[in-house]
Amino acid sequence: MLPGIPPFVFSLPLGWVLDEAPGALALIRLPEEIDGFLINGILSHDKVSRTVDFKEAAAFTLQRLKAGCPDVEVFMEKFMQLGGRPVFLRAMRMSAPKSGRAISQLQSIWFGPTNGPGKVVDFFQCVFTCPAEHVNAVSPQALHFLASFKFV
Repeated sequence: MLPGIPPFVFSLPLGWVLDEAPGALALIRLPEEIDGFLINGILSHDKVSRTVDFKEAAAFTLQRLKAGCPDVEVFMEKFMQLGGRPVFLRAMRMSAPKSGRAISQLQSIWFGPTNGPGKVVDFFQCVFTCPAEHVNAVSPQALHFLASFKFV
């Protein structure tokens, strides 16, 4: 028998709604578009080798992003404790691949708990995306979500 995704809980930022999206554990978003954009956060999960560390995961996720958005500009990277667990945060600006619109993203990555020996670990990522001009309003709400995420 293979273990599933470790159980977790989180709270939505005030006024946000929970939704579904292909390939995502959850999509959290504002209920209506703002300036023609649906501000959102996509929570995803993968199983990765236990040898993968934050540095390697951060480099890989940035490389994947640059493949689709070559003009990405990273303006902040740091480790934090959020919800009692280490989290790597990266803030970026780029042009949206289809529209060319200036967007900002806050990427967060963290690992699930491990119990005993094993080959893999649960890898979580949440990426919040908004028009660049709304980043100051969205950032506190994104951090609220990330701090509320807890394994149970």
